[in-house]
Amino acid sequence: MRPIRLILTQSEKGGCGKTTIQEALVTGLRAGGSTVVAVNADDGVSGYISRCGKGSALALSWTTSADSVMPWMTTHLADADVVTIDCGANLIASGAPINAFLGEFVVRVVEAGGSVTPLAIASTNAPGADRVVRAMRDAFGDYGKVRLVQNDQDGSSAFPRSLATLGMPTATFPHIAPGFVQAPMLEVAPLLNILRSPPEHYAMAIAAHARAVARFMREPAVQDLFEPQAIDEVTAYAAEAPGTLQRAVYQLSQVTDEALKANMGIVSAKKSLWQAAGTDRSDITSISEAALGLIDAEVAYFAAIK
Repeated sequence: MRPIRLILTQSEKGGCGKTTIQEALVTGLRAGGSTVVAVNADDGVSGYISRCGKGSALALSWTTSADSVMPWMTTHLADADVVTIDCGANLIASGAPINAFLGEFVVRVVEAGGSVTPLAIASTNAPGADRVVRAMRDAFGDYGKVRLVQNDQDGSSAFPRSLATLGMPTATFPHIAPGFVQAPMLEVAPLLNILRSPPEHYAMAIAAHARAVARFMREPAVQDLFEPQAIDEVTAYAAEAPGTLQRAVYQLSQVTDEALKANMGIVSAKKSLWQAAGTDRSDITSISEAALGLIDAEVAYFAAIK
């Protein structure tokens, strides 16, 4: 067996954003030229495969036993540089047979000169992440330092305070507004492919997604996982990401290129009005023109999202 890097992700509960983190990891690794085998070990849930397409990840059942390790590795990992495994919510605490499989797999990876990176995923909507961290330390801490990834799903940054007491490398995956989250799902394909060739009319929304992934890749706690040229490539895809928006974006109709430009247009028009009013309150003409400009910008926005 050739030396490989093994990255395992685990969360306390479903809905913490493991699929989003898995996508970001695979995107960054592949952008750096690595051959990545993505593995979905989340029984009954195949979010990654649903997003990225059939054949994008291997399915690994929780009933898989330790004696399957060598045949599985021989079949699937001959050309792999990196293996990422989405362990599914609370897998370690489940006591399922796959835990023995993972334990044996980790030992084989280390014996072959590879490395193991366990990532505990915490979310603003999921208390109890400290339990996952401790479980991952118990299971994999002898083979690789457990790192924490905080997924700011709702934009509140309100992570459990107990996480700060764990004393571990921590990276944050930034909030992505719901409308932007929906844009890559217009196509069933690996995220890197979508970043390289965005769906028509959604270039800015895809760039916003790239911006979040690039920020995650630059986090000191995980930056060593990615090649510098990979970070540069993903960062370049963020060049068209929108600036400050006046209106929140919750729906796909709000993140078309036309809608985002109109949204930013409101910000610009509002700034012009404030400037006109602040310069000379007696200049009714300038203030009126700026106010009409703001109204026009609002009208343009609502027309764009219809």
